[in-house]
Order: sequence, then C-alpha cells, then structure tokens
Amino acid sequence: MKPQIDAMKQFTDVFVYSSDTNKGNFYFIAADGGTHAWNWVNQYIYDILPDLFRN
Repeated sequence: MKPQIDAMKQFTDVFVYSSDTNKGNFYFIAADGGTHAWNWVNQYIYDILPDLFRN
C-alpha cells in the first residue's frame, strides 16, 4: 500500500495528508513488521483510537 499512499500524496487538491483530522483528510501508518492481514487488526485499531476520540 505504501506506493499507492505515496502517489495519493501527490494529489494535494484531493488528498490532504495529516495526522490531524482538522487539517487533513487521510493518514497512513505502517507498523514495523506489520502486514495487511486480519491478525494485525486489533493492533491497528488500538493505535488509531486516540485519533478517533480526540476533543
């Protein structure tokens, strides 16, 4: 997915990359050793929770 994300970052009129949801509309995090597989779902959800429930 990394090459796709890097390509999307080039289209700044559509995709605004930022970990701050008030500044951007997409964000990508890759875990060291992580894969795009079901057994990583719990870790990915745990990592994104602070971003989903910010004041």
